[in-house]
This record gives sequence, C-alpha cells and structure tokens, in this order.
Amino acid sequence: MQSATPLSLAEADAVLAEAAVKVSKADLAGALPLYIKAAQAYLHLSRTLTAGNGQIENNLKIRCRERASQALQRAEQIKAAKHSTSSPSLRPVQRDRFSTEEQYAIIDQSSRINKLKVVPWKSPPADSEFVTSDPFLDIDGLPSLSIAQTNQLLHWIRPSSAAGDSFIMWTGDMPPEDIVQDVITNCSVIAALAVCWQHHQRFNSKLCVSSIYPQDENGMPRLSQNGKYVTKLFLNGTSRQHQLNCVGSHRRPFTNREGRTDALRINLEDQ
Repeated sequence: MQSATPLSLAEADAVLAEAAVKVSKADLAGALPLYIKAAQAYLHLSRTLTAGNGQIENNLKIRCRERASQALQRAEQIKAAKHSTSSPSLRPVQRDRFSTEEQYAIIDQSSRINKLKVVPWKSPPADSEFVTSDPFLDIDGLPSLSIAQTNQLLHWIRPSSAAGDSFIMWTGDMPPEDIVQDVITNCSVIAALAVCWQHHQRFNSKLCVSSIYPQDENGMPRLSQNGKYVTKLFLNGTSRQHQLNCVGSHRRPFTNREGRTDALRINLEDQ
C-alpha cells in the first residue's frame, strides 16, 4: 500500500485554494495537477465522509461533489487555455480502485467485525490513556457469551474490585499446558495462545504479549489503573486496534491458568 493517506476535507480545501493562487499568478502548469488532486479528494470524501449528524453529513457530501465538479471544470478550462502539446494530458477523474483513497476506503469498510468497530492501527497508545480518574467503560458493552459460559456466570466485576492489588498481568514461569480451554468454545484460539506463550518462553519473542497495552519499559503488558486495555491485531488486511474493559466473572475467569486465577494476560488475549 502506498504511504500517502487520503486528504481530509480541510486539506482538500487547501489544495483547491492553492490551485486558485497558482492561476492568479499565471502558473497554469502548477495549477492543473492541484485541481486534479482536489477533484479526486472531493470525490473520495463524497463517498466516505462521516459526521455525527445525518443532515450535516449529507450536506457535506453534497458540498464535496459540487467542489469536485468545480475543480474538474477549472482543470478542463486550463487545458483548453494552454494550447500546448507539452501540457500534461487531462483525463476525466475516474474511480481508481488501486488508489490510496480506495484502499483506505476498503479498509475502513472492513472495520466492522461481529458488530464491533475495529479501527486501523495508527500508533501505540499513550500511557495517559490508562490512568484516568474514572474507570474505563467499553462502548461496545460486555462480550456475548455461549450457553455454557452463561451458566458459569454470576455477574461481571472488575478484577481490582474482586481481589484488590493481588492481581498480576502474567507470570514468566507459567507452563503453556496450563492454558486450558474450559468453557471457551474455540479450541484453536486456546491452542494458538499456548503456542505463542511457549515461543516467547523459548526465544523471548514477546509473541502475542507485545500486542497488549499498556506496557512496561521492557515492552511487556502491565496492569492498567483504569481497567482499559488496548490490543493490536492483524485483521482483514491490516493492523487494527481494539479497546476492551478487563472484567471477569465473579465465579472464575473463563480461560485461566490452573490454580492461578489472578493472572489476567490470558483472559485479555482470549477476549
């Protein structure tokens, strides 16, 4: 994928304004590619732009389509005025399915997985995200459970509320075979966690565990003060981030180390 990112509405407006400045200075050669770039950006925004209010979103998309038409019209006028065989050829702005904008649009459309929004990964979260005064609340709510899991559930509770400071993130000496399936219905997930943990123990690879935030100075997951955790996952063609609220069943965590129910790392990975 190309490294460039799609232009925002403000950036597209800036490109259009810059093209107008070029025209005012009689720099038609410089203005032409800017008008084409602005037209492409506005067309992309007219399909992908989102806003909190439906009416506002619709108005913004109409505005983008109008400005795309305006930019393309200006580009055509410049080409007609130049009358030079050395001028850049002007082609109608068409949908390029291999453009950066189209690729990002596809990635954005594939962010919805099982009714959860798993957005593309941008950068590791700052430590300040995990030390807020109020407990973190997951906007996606509690995870859905199978019948067997529901039968094991009394109610959801934060680990810190259940055992205070006695919870730990992980133990380096935990054997991979102590990661048991219990009532988790997908055995392949549990097997993958065990393999990743054994790989880390043997090669110090931090496989899987390095995808959980917050992290300590060694790049290993640590406890979050406000209960918020962020995981980095490779899903649907790109790295993505998912926030979760570490809560556990009052009866016992659904995936745990035998005899060690205070280690949270496996429960986070399984979620």
